[in-house]
Amino acid sequence: MSNYYLWLFCISSDAVMRWWIMVKGNQAEINQEAVDCFFDHSKKPKNTGANFLLYTNSHYIDYREEAALALSKIKPIHVMGKCQGNTSAPPIVHRLQSPQCQPYEEKKRPPSVIVVSKEREERSNNYIAEREFRFVLMMENANSPGYISEKILDAFMAGSIPIYYGTTEVFDIFNKKAFIYY
Repeated sequence: MSNYYLWLFCISSDAVMRWWIMVKGNQAEINQEAVDCFFDHSKKPKNTGANFLLYTNSHYIDYREEAALALSKIKPIHVMGKCQGNTSAPPIVHRLQSPQCQPYEEKKRPPSVIVVSKEREERSNNYIAEREFRFVLMMENANSPGYISEKILDAFMAGSIPIYYGTTEVFDIFNKKAFIYY
């Protein structure tokens, strides 16, 4: 058994289970294939790195949109969902729902923002879609103590490098050299 993932995550199996229960709940169904990829180097996700970055969100949060826009100025980014780094448009607000991003109009979208096809988006879960991207922009909905969702883990499972923003408690769980803290 390889220590690659143990080094990458720098966590114990007890910490993994506590994190899993915190995020997924006590009744969560465990995907053994996904768990095995953490501890068996031969099952390491194959990432092509064919594209620079994937940003996938629909719920509007200003710092996420600003980060996506800034990163799209480095190299073209791919987007899934309504959020596309469109900082010039106000969010769409519906009563009793979280604000939604307003995507670029087709003709006004910068060439550095590439929309993933709806067909491809619908047939893939996050970590499978992320396998083609060197980086994945993973920013939590809030920077709150104790709040670490599955977002960073999805990127690791895809073999991508997460660009993460959220609580600094993430450093207690994951090796800080394994991802970029934004």
